[in-house]
Amino acid sequence: GSIAQFINSHDERSAATVTYPNDERVLEKALYLDYAGTVGLGGSLDLPSPDVSIMTGELKCRGWYIDENALDAGMFRYEATFSLPAKDGHRHDGMCDTLSRMTGSGNSSGNIDCHRQYYPDDKDSYLEIAKLLPISNAVMPVSESIVLVVPSAADWNSSVFHNTILQLLIRLSDAQKTKWLAKTVILVSPSPTKSLTQSVDAFLDAYSGRSSYSVMKALPQTYTTSTIRNLLVLDVATNEGQQRNELLLLPQGRRGFLPNMDFFFLAMTVYSNSNIIHRGVFFGVHPYAPSSTILSKFSWVSSLSPFFRQWIAELFDMFNFVRTLAIGPYSAHASSLDQGIDALTVQLRVSSDMEQTLIHEFTKRLEGIIRALSNLHERLHHSLTQYLLPSPFKFVSQSEYIIPVILALVPLVIRAVSLLLFEMDDTLNASTFPIIIICFGVTAVLEFVTDKITDLSRIHAALALLYVSAPAVARKLIEGKEKALFQSLHFLTCLLAIYLLIPLAIGHVSLGYPSVLFWSCLVAILPHRSSYSVHKLLWPVILLLAWPPVIAVPQVFGYYSPYMILVYFPLHFMSYLLWVFQNR
Repeated sequence: GSIAQFINSHDERSAATVTYPNDERVLEKALYLDYAGTVGLGGSLDLPSPDVSIMTGELKCRGWYIDENALDAGMFRYEATFSLPAKDGHRHDGMCDTLSRMTGSGNSSGNIDCHRQYYPDDKDSYLEIAKLLPISNAVMPVSESIVLVVPSAADWNSSVFHNTILQLLIRLSDAQKTKWLAKTVILVSPSPTKSLTQSVDAFLDAYSGRSSYSVMKALPQTYTTSTIRNLLVLDVATNEGQQRNELLLLPQGRRGFLPNMDFFFLAMTVYSNSNIIHRGVFFGVHPYAPSSTILSKFSWVSSLSPFFRQWIAELFDMFNFVRTLAIGPYSAHASSLDQGIDALTVQLRVSSDMEQTLIHEFTKRLEGIIRALSNLHERLHHSLTQYLLPSPFKFVSQSEYIIPVILALVPLVIRAVSLLLFEMDDTLNASTFPIIIICFGVTAVLEFVTDKITDLSRIHAALALLYVSAPAVARKLIEGKEKALFQSLHFLTCLLAIYLLIPLAIGHVSLGYPSVLFWSCLVAILPHRSSYSVHKLLWPVILLLAWPPVIAVPQVFGYYSPYMILVYFPLHFMSYLLWVFQNR
């Protein structure tokens, strides 16, 4: 019937025809409805995520759990006690100096060593590394280590947190009190001139011995005999006059990397059962303003039932978790995740009037995390590394959020199939391949120059020249074959979008899902010859706003990341060429 008529009308069309038959207009309307439906259905599946399970239909989100029984810290007894810093009238600038004073003539067990490593090009900057080697008789030789990274201090002896963390290290060295310790514990601290992020990067380079391109020389061999399995950044600070105390567990890394979910929930269970939370300290999973602060500005929220108020708050926090995972800010542990090390940043901010109480409780509970990690044989460990967190106590797994992503890809598939079966000629237009080669060549050049050129204005100028010269190249390529070239290029652009977006959505959903929604519209919906004036205006406006120098860089992304170069730019450039050829 109608399909046969459509195919016959396709055969009768000439190459210069620029109007679609009625059946094609029906297809365009169907694509609009499909996109609106898939976006609406995908949104309806995403919105209930904090309180409804898509897979089971239960009116609850997946609660926290730990795969490995060895990580269960529920039965631990926290017996550590800490004293106030002793005032001896001397200033102790570094960790090694203070540790030497606290242990007298050295640790009685001889299992704590401390080393100061200077930066080769900056003698005022250094790292201090203390290594605690367990002396209990383990079944297996000691081969794994746990790294703790703490901020610098002007005086380690007078600082409550830094003095307390050294007391914990000394306690861990006592085999009578901590018979369970089976892994090496490494404590790292920078000089005041270096940040935590710089210190983690320099330590990992020095530990792995990559001195050929590192700013830090390799550490002595005695400090690198074990494999780093876990890294915990303890970002603890006292803010004078701060009204709100907060404890943040920040797992987000670059490129969608997250630590093993067991590691996060271990820290969550240890601290959520502590007196820190019971004293009203805010507990969160992202560095942005808490949902309660934002929602308090809207009076209508308070009139809702407790269920809906919690749902809105957790949906807001899940959005900020995704936002942090996509564009940052990233915490100091991010480079550890890049190297396959399970890492987490624990950020504690306390007011001066509660400093001693909260920091002592924080450090005492830290022993529980070290004990649980010490029990675990990491090579046999398995858990999730793809998840979203609406709160510290819930998670949304990949099986839940991947369904809306698949639905949002449907318009791209429908458009590619319709072009292949009904609109294109038997073969791809030969003029399409030089355009594809130019696109890939420019992408490769952009990947190369962004590592060499830090001045964004120069990169933006080169992109402007590229986009301005594209219409001139188009005139030489089309030569009266506007429609055939447009359809072939449109088909390849759809395939490219599907090829790039599927792995992105699987591995980095915080970027993948918004990208699928955006490029499905820009590639599958907008590029067609429409008689609607709104459509003719909307497409170039979106293309202009989506041009990388306008909003994306540096307003959203601070630099040309791999996503911007390998996914965003090729799809935008191809979409721009579609608009150029469509208007010829």
